[in-house]
Amino acid sequence: MSIKNILIVLGVPIIVFFLVLGFLNGLKNTEPVVVAVTNIEANTVIEPSMVTVRQMPKAGVLSGAFKDTKDVVGKMVTVPRVPGDQITKAMIGERGLNVLTVGVKPDYRIIAVSVDKTTGLNGMLHQGDRVSIIGIIDPQALQMAGGTTSGVESPAAMFVASGITVAFVPQSFRYSEVKNQGVMGGAAASFTGGKGVVLLDVPIKPVPLAPNGPEISLPELLALINRYGTIQLTLDPAGADYSQPPVGVELFKVYDFIHKNAPILVNPQASKVITSTTGQGGSK
Repeated sequence: MSIKNILIVLGVPIIVFFLVLGFLNGLKNTEPVVVAVTNIEANTVIEPSMVTVRQMPKAGVLSGAFKDTKDVVGKMVTVPRVPGDQITKAMIGERGLNVLTVGVKPDYRIIAVSVDKTTGLNGMLHQGDRVSIIGIIDPQALQMAGGTTSGVESPAAMFVASGITVAFVPQSFRYSEVKNQGVMGGAAASFTGGKGVVLLDVPIKPVPLAPNGPEISLPELLALINRYGTIQLTLDPAGADYSQPPVGVELFKVYDFIHKNAPILVNPQASKVITSTTGQGGSK
């Protein structure tokens, strides 16, 4: 064997040895880095349970990475993170919600409405869902606001908008399964008092409330109802039929009818309302 071949045979293992040694030394040369321990969606305010500190090789630490969870808790992350992802200064900002306007049409606006577990569908809403909005107004609220009402007035409800896109549902108002002694339960543990907000993408062009009815801009209408009434959301299925115009209902008229007539049995599969043969004023 020539000297050249001998040097090659001896040199290759030595080179490999030093490469492995350098790699192992690099692994020992670590530093603390803040990483996510849960899925964190964009525009989410970071909570202590969402992050932790782990030792990582310096070569793998991203520029601007945080070293202490105190530096990120309470701040908003503008990009989604998954468990193990590092969180850097470039990912933290106070203007993260501006991404909500991406894709919003020029004649649409994002508006927040107050909901609770019932009116907000128990937090089951997701971004991109379609909803219809029922506005519920109590005349007493109008009187307290300095308005006037005429005659016998009672709370009234009516569909005021349909096919509205859900733009954003905050992390604090989302349904989540929680473990209770190893058993999955259906509690929305992240709710705060059962109340929250939902952001909707609504058109600003005035629309009629009903055929031949007054026209009004939805952002303005929802702002009024949100302040002096209640907004009830209903989840629209794919292919929902929006051709039926809203008619509205007054609580006093419903009570008066039930009081004077037989109980009503509404059958969604039937084409007519079935009434009992007993009761005051009931048909036989």
